[in-house]
Amino acid sequence: MHTFHRCSAAVVLLTTAAVAQFTQITSSHRAHTDARLSPDASHVAYRVGSTSIGVVDRGGISETLLHSSAGNSLSSFVWSLGSVALYFADGNAILSVPVTGGLPTTIAPAVAGSDVKLWCIDALGQVLFGTRRDAATSTSFVFRLPVNGSAAPVDVLNRPGVIDDVDIDLTGVLLLRHWTGSTPVPATFDRHDLAANTFIVMKTVNQLAESAHWVTSTGSHFVVAMTSPAHPNEPQIARIDTVGTVDFLADEGGIHLRPFYPGNSSEEIVFETTSPITPGATAIGMVPNHGGAVLFADSTTPLFLNGGATTGGLTIDAATTTLALCAGTSATDPEPQIYVAEIDEDIHVHPQLFIGSTFQIDLAVRPGEIGAAAVADGLTTGAPFTFPGLGGEFWLDRRSGHMLTVLVGIGVGIPVTGTYNIPFSPSLRGLQLWVQAVHFDTTVTGSFTHFGYYRVF
Repeated sequence: MHTFHRCSAAVVLLTTAAVAQFTQITSSHRAHTDARLSPDASHVAYRVGSTSIGVVDRGGISETLLHSSAGNSLSSFVWSLGSVALYFADGNAILSVPVTGGLPTTIAPAVAGSDVKLWCIDALGQVLFGTRRDAATSTSFVFRLPVNGSAAPVDVLNRPGVIDDVDIDLTGVLLLRHWTGSTPVPATFDRHDLAANTFIVMKTVNQLAESAHWVTSTGSHFVVAMTSPAHPNEPQIARIDTVGTVDFLADEGGIHLRPFYPGNSSEEIVFETTSPITPGATAIGMVPNHGGAVLFADSTTPLFLNGGATTGGLTIDAATTTLALCAGTSATDPEPQIYVAEIDEDIHVHPQLFIGSTFQIDLAVRPGEIGAAAVADGLTTGAPFTFPGLGGEFWLDRRSGHMLTVLVGIGVGIPVTGTYNIPFSPSLRGLQLWVQAVHFDTTVTGSFTHFGYYRVF
């Protein structure tokens, strides 16, 4: 066991943190799936199977069905950049509807082919990207379409079989998964530069790899959920680069599904995982897009996300402060609801920790506040520690020799940062440590970070 020096009681009081609880914001008698936060995080849109598309404000005060499909053929939707409208595919038609309600506007009345879906919108909010399929030739196409309907859909590329998991980075480079056969194994991930009309085959994966998102603004890395050599039966969170190198950002026991990244300059990838403090419960893990500590938002109860599917139903806003998900309370729950949680992350441990390398801990502290972070070799086996004036609980193991305060500072408008060197010692490989932090003012009033772990590779 890795042992730390004993900390004083005074320091222990400064290492308290909170577990964010999920708040259910809908309770209507309908099946909520494919939650998607608006860019300004004011609303959550969702589908009711293939029948309807709806929206609810983040506080859960007003929920509205915006459109119902006459042909029961609603497949997908995308938010407008200004959070004022939804673009969606209903059969072969592409339409838009204001978030405030009203009649939909037709953008494209009849996209050719079958399996028409919308996937993403460009960084300027002017062009939609979708996929369609020609069943006669077993070929799929990515098409582009101006949001104002001023031009007809135009195909930009095609691949044999199926194209899905389409994403776009800030420079206009597409990421797409394509595969043939009845299941997406093997599947190839391509990087397609729209401006240059060129593409790079980034990786062909001979196992199931799902929920692809760019995690850098220049199209150099993307993230998927797939099994690892260490956990061949449990999906993990893997980052893949332009030469196909696979780097597992989260590689622990338990499931790791539906990675989601908002596609901006923030760091956090969020994903579904299992609770480290409540057996059988669901948690949302958050890991920097370049590796580091995995932090947790815990539901404290089992939830079955997105109707039991392994993808979709999880989203975070562009500011990386709020997450939303669709989940039921059982695998057969006919009416999954929408939950939200605040995930404002004040602590980061990054990048990925390797023996012989350097990493840092960053703690956001407001001017004049005191901030502190601690690490431990485990979590408490009893009740979490609380302290008056500081919300939430402290989950690290506070016993003598198990915890160490590693960072203390006073805010001056920039994060309090500590830089640490990892000796080049093979015995450290595999070491897992838990981390948590707090910041508070002179009245001992403050807020707390989530707790999490980091592992030395």
